[in-house]
Formats: sequence, structure tokens, C-alpha cells
Amino acid sequence: MLLGWSLITPGHGARDEIYYDLTLFSEVLSNIKTKHVEQIDSRQLIRAAIAGMLDELDPHTQFLDPEEYRELQIGTEGSFGGLGITIGIRNDVLTVISPIEGTPAYSMGIQPGDQIIEIEGVSTDGLALRDAVRQLRGPAGTRVTITIRREGVDTPFDITITRATINIESVPYHAMLTADIGYARLATFSRQSSRELENAISELKAQGARGLVLDLRNNSGGMLRGAVDIADTFLDKDELIVSTKGRTRESNQKFMARSDSEYGDLLLAVVVNGGSASASEIVAGAIQDWDRGLVVGTRTFGKGSVQSVIPLSHESALKLTTAKYHTPSGRCIDDAERLSEEEDEGAAQAESIAVDTTETFHTVGGLERVVYGGGGITPDVIVRFPDLPMIVQDFLRHSAFFEFAVKYTAAHRDIDRGFRVDRGMVSEFKAFLAEKEYTFEESKFAEHLDLIKQEIERNIANDLWGTEGWYDVALKDDVQVQKAIELLSKVGDTGALLALAQSQIGSDD
Repeated sequence: MLLGWSLITPGHGARDEIYYDLTLFSEVLSNIKTKHVEQIDSRQLIRAAIAGMLDELDPHTQFLDPEEYRELQIGTEGSFGGLGITIGIRNDVLTVISPIEGTPAYSMGIQPGDQIIEIEGVSTDGLALRDAVRQLRGPAGTRVTITIRREGVDTPFDITITRATINIESVPYHAMLTADIGYARLATFSRQSSRELENAISELKAQGARGLVLDLRNNSGGMLRGAVDIADTFLDKDELIVSTKGRTRESNQKFMARSDSEYGDLLLAVVVNGGSASASEIVAGAIQDWDRGLVVGTRTFGKGSVQSVIPLSHESALKLTTAKYHTPSGRCIDDAERLSEEEDEGAAQAESIAVDTTETFHTVGGLERVVYGGGGITPDVIVRFPDLPMIVQDFLRHSAFFEFAVKYTAAHRDIDRGFRVDRGMVSEFKAFLAEKEYTFEESKFAEHLDLIKQEIERNIANDLWGTEGWYDVALKDDVQVQKAIELLSKVGDTGALLALAQSQIGSDD
């Protein structure tokens, strides 16, 4: 949505105040320009003043110079050279919102909530988001070193990542996980997302699916239209999907389902985590508020603001936060204030299981279940994904699993699809670590052997059979997905599913 307006459109009082402030600004600028001891570039001063003004607002509001505006207009559709992460500013710190599956960042263990405190040894303190994106992107095959500060890790650490061409499919994987429960991974929201998802669901139903696990974890969002179309897939005509609320007429809108769902008989569980943001939260919130399905996982990110791009003079533009998203029950998705408070106290976690019960709402689908506000979407059933132990994180950071898989599969191309990591593979992995001079504590290796074997198995499967192989293995040990399957398998209709969920609110299995 492109909007534009003039500074003189408000009433007389506001106009007089703006005129007074601009006069004062002009006087200061004029005196600096003519009298400062050093010759000053007035354009540089004005840009700095604009930056300072926007610093008083939310982190999503940006001034776009001509080059940045052109980049935005071109968009990021297609492919680009990068790491495969979505980043944002949280409490003034450059932070990973989510890694993109199948990318270099994902394979090296980058996690939601990781703080990028340096890029190539230079502090990111005060670095604008657009500048960070420019520094992290680059030609495929080139390398960049970032310094990560991670919750629960005592000291920051470096990771060197080789950039790759990033191609994002909306639905990179779908399959039957049991005889009657299907699974679809939605990785991003685009114009094609709903069509891709509907094709996947049709295939799954043809194979006997009576229930669906819709995975929105680490999906940082995308097009609003994509989110509305996905929610429309599961809701009925004229049901509210999301509303935007702001100070202008244009920023107050309602988005409704346009037709009855073809999948009303399909049991639905939506899986989310701290990397689920924006469009993902719109879908999860609509499904939850209309009592259409179950939400499982951990609280979502809470990115619920709307940015409008306002063209300015000299081919520049202002990307301005003009509204906030609200779910059908009236919950505001945006979580900016609470995130700042938590991070000030050092308590924020990407996989938060805390439930803020101070602000309650009720679902609008007829059951009037209690749902929680305060920003983000709180799942019906909370299941926290286990933290990776440090030894596994270290192996990921040094690409040990990936490099071993490449070497192992080169010598064992006849591996059966149903293979499991055995004692011999573990011995070969240890020999590989010794060859690469990776040091580790033997006691920690033994303690976390099951997780190490899982990572070996995933990487071998990925090397042999690509994304499909990786998912086939990873979902077997995925506690959040397995919980969703368990709940879907116990009931015959959505009402029973939600009643079962109600009895498990606050659980952390």
C-alpha cells in the first residue's frame, strides 16, 4: 500500500506547531551552515536530523534514500546471495528473528533470538537494519564472519558462513506423518502460498489425511495478502481474518474470508515458535480465535505493525508504521513494549514458555475460550523445544555434522532410506573429529549421544535426498510436531480437539 500526504493537512493548531518547529530547525541549520568553525555539508546534517527523529519512533520506521527505495520497489522475489536469515532490531540490538531452512545459516545452527553483535569484527551497535542487510548479503560463494551473543552461552562466539543463493519455496515439504495425519511446512508468505498449500492439502487428503499439522515455525512472515489467503483456506465466508488499526482512515481496514472453506472437515493443528512473526501470527491468531484449530508450540515473536511506504521528494521515501494488526478477538499482535522490558532484564528467550495472563480475550467461534493478549500469539498447548547442549552447538558452529555427512556419503552412496546411525557411524564421526582436530569432552559426547546421532542422521539424509530427506528424519524427533500428532490422533472432530487442548493449557511436555 502506497500512501502520501502533506504536512499542512492537519488542523490549524497542528499546522502552527509544525511551522514553529520547522522555523526553529531552519534557524539552527542556517547558523550551523554559516557560522560553524568547520565547513558543514547541510545535506549530511539534514539526513542525520531525519535519522535522529526516526530513532524516537519504532524500529520498523525507516527513511529510504533513492537507492534503498529502488531496492524496495524491485523487491526480493527470486533469489539473492545471502546467509538465509531474517533479522530485525530488538531493544536496539541486531537480532535473528528466524533462520531459513536449508540455507547456510540454518545448517550452521543459527537460532531465533541470536544477537549479531559484530559483522567482520565491527560492532553492530547503532547499525541501521538496512545497512546490516547490505553487509550480510553478497555474492554466492563469498564468506562473512559474524559474532553471536546467545542466551545461555557465557561468551560471544564467531561463526564464518559462506553465502549462497537463497531460494525460498512457500511449501518446501509436505507428507503423511501417520496413516491419517498429514504435515505441511509453510516457510514464507507470497502470492503463490495459498495455491501451493491447497495443492499440498489436496494431495494429503487423497492419501487419507483427516488431520493436518501446519508448521509455521521460524516463518517470519511475508505478504499480508498471502496471510489472508492462507487463513481464508480454513475459514468460512465473511469471517474476520485480521484488522489493522491506526490514526488515519486508510490505516483502518478489515480483511474477511471470501468463501467457505473446502477443508471444513479437516482437523487442524498449527505449530509456532518464537521465530513465527507477522503474517504467521495473523494466520495462527485467526485459526485460534475462530476455534478452527489448535495452536501448539511456544509464544510467537509479536511483530504486529503495518508499514506504509510514502513517496517523498528527490526519489526517496518514508517507510512508516501506520497501524497495528489485531486478531478477530481484538488482540493486538504487536509485542514491542514487552520485548523491550524483557530484554532490559536479560530475560527474553526466543522459545519463551511464559504466559502473560494479565490481558484476556475470548474466542469468537462459539466456544468463547480464553486466549491471551499482551502481544504475540500464546499457543493453546505449550511445548518447548529442548535447548541444544553446548557440544552440539559447537559441532554445528564448526560445520562438523555437515562436513562429516559429505565425506561419509561420498563413500557410502548405497545407504537405505530407512537407515539409523549405528555404532560404526559414531566411530567414524569421532575419527573425523580427530582428523579435523575438533576437541570435545568425551563425557559430554556420551551424555548427549542421542542428539549427536540425530544431527548426523539429518545431515546424511539431507546430503543424499535433499530437503525431503532432512524433514523425513527431523520430524521423527520433533517434540512439537509429535505433540500435535498425538492430539490430532486422539479425537474425531475440532470441538473434541479444542476440549482436549483446554485440559492441557500450560503444559510443557
